Amino acid sequence: MTFASVYHTATILVLCTGCVAIPMTPGERLIHDVHERFGRERFTSVTFVQATLSADGSEELWYEAIRPPGLVRVDITPLTDRKGFIYRADSMYVFEAGSVIRSKGDERWISMLLLVDIYAQSSERSVARLRELGVDLNVSHSATWRGRPVVVIGATNGDTLSAQACYDAEHLYPVRIIQPPSTAYPRIEFQIAGHQDLAGGGLKRRL
Repeated sequence: MTFASVYHTATILVLCTGCVAIPMTPGERLIHDVHERFGRERFTSVTFVQATLSADGSEELWYEAIRPPGLVRVDITPLTDRKGFIYRADSMYVFEAGSVIRSKGDERWISMLLLVDIYAQSSERSVARLRELGVDLNVSHSATWRGRPVVVIGATNGDTLSAQACYDAEHLYPVRIIQPPSTAYPRIEFQIAGHQDLAGGGLKRRL
């Protein structure tokens, strides 16, 4: 059995001696393992520079500050323009020339959960939040992404529309996240690369 295929077998969580065992779904198992590997000694705040590429080929350089759970600030170069955005809890604030020009509540992003918050809260809370965001944790499959084996939760093979996340099967970091279309946004796909392991956790350098 390969490492990736472990998520397609029934995993049992025993709650107490003599109790009935409750099976974990493939998605629950993956989130549990991510939390076990990274959640115990994760940094509480970090700043870094990230190259962000859009589907149209344009590229921006982001100065990003993260304090999980639920707080991200991005300043977009050139810094003299004083533009960027702040994500706090489930609200987004966009600023230009140092002033807020737009704000919106109920910003429900799978990417925010899996790139930031998952490392600062229990696996049970992350599982519950993924379900709230529409990710079907009962569904998963193995695949290959950019030459590496991956595990995809939330979708069957060939499905690129459902809410889903793709994790490197060996390193357990996310490499692709799909946010399905909503009334506020079209389908959005996040492709994450340039993972760098640092003291206190790993960082994504390209999004």
